[in-house]
Amino acid sequence: NNIHKKLICKNIPKVDGIFCLSEKQKEEIIEVFEYNKDKVYVIGGGYDLEFYYKGEDKIYNKNSKLKLIYAGKFSRAKGVIYLLKAFEKVKDKYNIELILAGSGTGEEYDEIISYSQKMSDKVKLYGYMDMQEIADLFRSCDIFVMPSFYEGLSLVTIEAMACDLKVVMNELENFMDFVGDDIINSKNIEFVKMPKLFDADKVVKEEVNDYIQRLSLALEDQINNLYNNNFEKDFSYKITQFSWENICNNIKNIVI
Repeated sequence: NNIHKKLICKNIPKVDGIFCLSEKQKEEIIEVFEYNKDKVYVIGGGYDLEFYYKGEDKIYNKNSKLKLIYAGKFSRAKGVIYLLKAFEKVKDKYNIELILAGSGTGEEYDEIISYSQKMSDKVKLYGYMDMQEIADLFRSCDIFVMPSFYEGLSLVTIEAMACDLKVVMNELENFMDFVGDDIINSKNIEFVKMPKLFDADKVVKEEVNDYIQRLSLALEDQINNLYNNNFEKDFSYKITQFSWENICNNIKNIVI
């Protein structure tokens, strides 16, 4: 509310430093509050090493059954309906299944459930899962898909990578800023060009079919990367830099 906004704006200049999630957020803080750029620190968000870690090594060949997974809210803004339509294009070409783990409400949720049921032999639905359950499920899967059009950071993608999943995801600016070039340029992530949006997270009608096609091609690329063992081995160790333990150490080094 306006009272809180006034209090924040009044007191921001008095604080000794500001922690934020991404470079983009840092730029916005500096611009909006005219705050000293040297006192704004990008630390991101962290994941829990106790739950999210690599499972047993997997060996892939052309006959391997691959499990794709999405975990999050069932809504259009998260791109789930477009994921289903992209998956529909490739589901009969490969030995694959898609797992959707999460929940939702309203017409968008009903649409997603209805579309999933048309492919019930290939699409498995899970409801809400706690941290331990989702981490265990991640380790049983192979490819994590994040078709969302907006994320503050997409911590769930980092959690999936910590479990050694390969990733297909939209070009989410905050995520790409946070993880850096080494991870962006690895074979372990296939990025999908974003469609044109309106109202922040709705796809322009004329863009829908092309976006679904791009997403389906990215799914195929990542599937074939696994079949051909064309990915960076022992990749999950790079993700430990985003654990809460490491982030807390970074904060300690800043404030002490």
